[in-house]
This record gives sequence, structure tokens and C-alpha cells, in this order.
Amino acid sequence: PYSFLINGYGRYTNRTSNETTPTPLATFHVKTGSSYRFRVIDAGSMVCPHLIQIEDHSMTIVSTDGSDIVPTNVDALTMLPGQRVDFVLNATKTSKSYWIHITGLPPCAGVPIFTDQVGVLSYDTNSSDIGIYPDSEAPTMTNPLPYTSVLNHPECNGTANNLCDADLRSLNDPKTGVTAKSIVNSRNVYQVNLNFSLYEWTPEQLHGSASFPDTKYYSFHQLDRRTLHSGAINNISFIFPEEVSMMNRNKNISNSCTPSFMTSNCLDSEICECVHIVNLPQRSVVEIIFRDLSNNPAVAHPFHLHGYKFYVMEMVGQNETLKMTNVPSANGIPALRDTVMIKRGGATRVRFYTNNPGDWFLHCHFSWHVETGRAAIMIVK
Repeated sequence: PYSFLINGYGRYTNRTSNETTPTPLATFHVKTGSSYRFRVIDAGSMVCPHLIQIEDHSMTIVSTDGSDIVPTNVDALTMLPGQRVDFVLNATKTSKSYWIHITGLPPCAGVPIFTDQVGVLSYDTNSSDIGIYPDSEAPTMTNPLPYTSVLNHPECNGTANNLCDADLRSLNDPKTGVTAKSIVNSRNVYQVNLNFSLYEWTPEQLHGSASFPDTKYYSFHQLDRRTLHSGAINNISFIFPEEVSMMNRNKNISNSCTPSFMTSNCLDSEICECVHIVNLPQRSVVEIIFRDLSNNPAVAHPFHLHGYKFYVMEMVGQNETLKMTNVPSANGIPALRDTVMIKRGGATRVRFYTNNPGDWFLHCHFSWHVETGRAAIMIVK
């Protein structure tokens, strides 16, 4: 993307002509001395993490994906598509206007793409006023707003000024059929390893040649001018079932597979295209370990599970090692999320209790990743 929008507002600068569209900016009006709860939804679909800053203001994070956390103060917040965060802003600064800056992080940063957007925080103005601009020059990607503390940056390391989701704590003990403490401290867990990757095709494999006469026409995306990829989890590229899976309890879903049972047309293939199913036991503590094996391109991925929220137990980056399964939380009751970041080339460990029967979609929240197979159905019967 070449630009973002904030509540539908934004402007765009053409870097070649240096012309900027004369469109209004999103403007948030506050009264001096009051506090405001901002509910932020990352409604993006592409591979950009969004760094959110408000000039000269800190943000007190109070909720992640709709679940309360111990209030945590930061100067900047990073979000990925599908995530929601609530923060409280205290309007205690000098009564004037301040810049809001949304910055695209790699791979959505740098020449030739400078992907960002600005908005305005305006003190003591009418709630219907637009066209308000701060006195200072608008921040840009080459002249950004400074910050000292950030949450959920793709390079987060768990330090006080560079917090990961796994460093947040739930505000209370949300009941999910059993106590949260018994879930995060359990040593009796059902473990699921989900290793996701990109499978690279040659044009001949996808489009046919004398060497590949039996082309299967897999879904793919073109990463650049040369490389063609499908998304996969455990070497399975997901396709949607032809029928409603919950309507087929007494028979097998057609063209379905599990990591231990592949369809007949996949037995000799490096990648299998089928309805990827992961069966989970009911009323059990399930631990999922997401691992990014693609590492090309260097992208942090947001994975979303329908039907459940999970405790974010642990997050590590490239060349780092998880403390692994059966290790209780070192952080009390971790934050609950339903969309979690897997750092570039890294791994994330989450836990939840299976008390919600159904067929639940699990997928990367980047549109073309789920379209080309980075997904599965988690079935709790």
C-alpha cells in the first residue's frame, strides 16, 4: 500500500511530483483535563505492521482484543491486521493541536514506498471541526515522532521499553470453564505444532510444460517478478470445503486431510492442497506453537483463531528458542488475545481451554496468505 486511512480520512503525497492531496485528516477532539478511551481496530489486510504515535502523549493500554489487561504505559503501539487495542489518553498537555502518526514498518517502509498517515488530536475545539492543523511540521517516515517505549513491535525483546504481547498480564482471572491459573500453569496439555511456510513454485509447475503435464493449478501469489508462492501450514495448503463442515458430522469432509492423513493425490507431493483439519479434544488445555519457517520475506505474521481467545504464553524471534511445552507461565496470567503476532522467523506459544464446540477457522490475517492456503479448521466436537 502507498497510504493508510484513519477512520476513512487521510491524504496522499506523490513522491515523484511532490504533490499532496488536499483532503481532510481524521481529527479527534478532547477537552483539557479529561481522559479518553480510544478503541483501535487494525482493519488492514496487507503485510504492514502499523506503528501508532500521538505527539507528546503517552498511551495507557487497558485492553487487547477485547480483554482487560493490567494498565501499561507506552509512547508507541504496534498493531497488525485483525488486532484490537484499547488505550486511555489523558488530555493534560498544553491546549493546542498535536499530530497523530501511523507508520508502516518493514516491509512497508523505505524507498520507493513510504507508507504512513497523519491525523490530529485537537484540544478544546468543536467536535465537528476539521481542517485543523498543528503549528509544527507534520511527521514523516524520514522525520518521525520520537518514542522511548513501544508495545508489540516486530523486534520486541521483552524489555521494559520494548514490550511483547507475552509481557502483558490479564487484569483479573477470566473464567473460561476452568480458572485461568489452571490453564496457564497446567502440565497436562494437548500440544499442536503449526509450522507455516511459503512453498515456491516454478512457472512450469503452475502453468504446465512437457515436464509437468499434469498441472494442478494451485492458488499462488507472485511475491515479486520472479517468485511464485503458496502459503502452507505443516506442508498443507488449505482449500475451502465444498460443503459446510459442521453439517457433515457423520461422514468425512470431502478432500480433507490432517498432518497424519493426506489425500491420495498428495502422497508423493512436497505440498498438499486439501481441507486442512486439526482435531482437538474437548474440555482440554490446548497449547499451539506457531513457528515461522518461511523467513523470506522477513514479515511478522498475525494469526487469528475464531471461536476462542488464548493466553499468549511466550514469543521469541529468529534464532531464539521457546522454553517449550509444559512450562507454566512466567508472567502470572498472561494477556488474552485472538490475533497474535509471530515474529519474523520466530515462534509464539499460546494456550486455551476447549469448552466451545465447533469448527473454527484459524488463519493468517494477511489477505493473500489466507487466500493461498495459510489456514486450517480447528474442530472441537
